[in-house]
Amino acid sequence: MEQEKEQRSASGLAKDAIKVIKRTKLIVRLLSMKPLIITIIIGFLFLLFIAFLGMFMGGSSNGGGDVGQVQYSNLSETTLQWLDEVIAEAERQEVRELVPYVMAIIEVETKGTGTPDIMQSSESVGLGPNGFDNAEDSIRQGISYLKSGMLLGENLGFSDVWGVVQGYNFGTSYVSYLANNGEQHSTKVAQNSKIFKRCRCTKSW
Repeated sequence: MEQEKEQRSASGLAKDAIKVIKRTKLIVRLLSMKPLIITIIIGFLFLLFIAFLGMFMGGSSNGGGDVGQVQYSNLSETTLQWLDEVIAEAERQEVRELVPYVMAIIEVETKGTGTPDIMQSSESVGLGPNGFDNAEDSIRQGISYLKSGMLLGENLGFSDVWGVVQGYNFGTSYVSYLANNGEQHSTKVAQNSKIFKRCRCTKSW
C-alpha cells in the first residue's frame, strides 16, 4: 500500500514537471529570450523531469529490471507508441538500461510526433535539424549517441548518468569535461563549462 502511494506521488511529480517544461517553452518563445538563457532554464527543467521520471521508474520496477508498461504512465500516448521500437533497438545495442532515458528524451523533444526525427538525433551525424525521414533511424542514432556518452564516461571512470543525459544535448565533450575536472553535472557546472559556452544548443531542453 505504501509503495503504491509512493508511485502515485512520483507519478504526479513527473506530470507536474512535464507541465512546467511545456509552459516554460511557451514563455521562452513569447519573450524571444537569448539562446544562453533558454538553454539554462530548459536544460534545468529537462533534468528535473528526468529526475522525477527516474525516481518513479525506480520505485515501480519489478525485481528483474524488466521494462513494464506501468512504469511509463507519465508519458504521452504519442511517446509510448515507440516503446517497443526503443526496447528492441536498445537490446540490439545492448543498452536496455537506457530505455527510460530514451523515452524521456523523446517525450521532451517531440512527444513522438510532428517529425520523423523523434529523438532529434540527426545533428549528431552531421545532418541538419530533423534530418532523418523516419523514426527508426532517429531512434537508432539517438540510442547510439546516448550510448557513446555512457561508454565514454565509463572509460573515464565517470558514472554520473545525469551528466551523460545532458551530454546528449551538449555533445559528448561535456562528459569528458565533467570526468576530467572531477565534476558532477549541475546547472551551475554546465554554465561554467567551456563546452556550454561554445555550444549554441538550440534544442528545447
